[in-house]
Amino acid sequence: MMNRYLLIIILLAASNLADGQSYDKPFLRTHYQQCFQRRTALDSFVNILENSGHHSPAEESYLGISYALTIQYLDGMWSKYKVLIKAKGLLNSAVERDPNDPEFRFMRFTLEHNIPAFLCMSTHVNDDLKTILSHTSFLDESPDMKSAAIQFILDSKRCSPQQIALLERIHADVKKRMTAQK
Repeated sequence: MMNRYLLIIILLAASNLADGQSYDKPFLRTHYQQCFQRRTALDSFVNILENSGHHSPAEESYLGISYALTIQYLDGMWSKYKVLIKAKGLLNSAVERDPNDPEFRFMRFTLEHNIPAFLCMSTHVNDDLKTILSHTSFLDESPDMKSAAIQFILDSKRCSPQQIALLERIHADVKKRMTAQK
């Protein structure tokens, strides 16, 4: 009788693994950074995430922002628009599932900042910026990514003078830590 229950537990565990792999944020960040270097890395990352089964909010947000990166390789405005809708939907869903995660908010901020204004799809930029700035420990475990994120936000020209001062102070601290680590 005990062997039967053990067999059922093993089969259930195996079926859960077959349904999809779950990936943590460090894995997602590492693979996402590689997407900027080679298109094949982007295609591979998208494929991994598409086939991972049920998506966590982190997987959903990284899949959404990765779809957004694929837009540059598409021909035709209609194709680009359809992928943009898909990317934005995934990012919105991830933020709805975990609204206080500044990393998901940053990805959506990045996408919406780059959407042409005439599409009227950049509706969350200010809310996302507020959430990001209220979580100053955002990406502390990855100083290179944090520095790049802060620089992107500063370059976006969407910040008030007070927000700029806060970001510049945080950016200086991050750079000091990066220099001390080297």
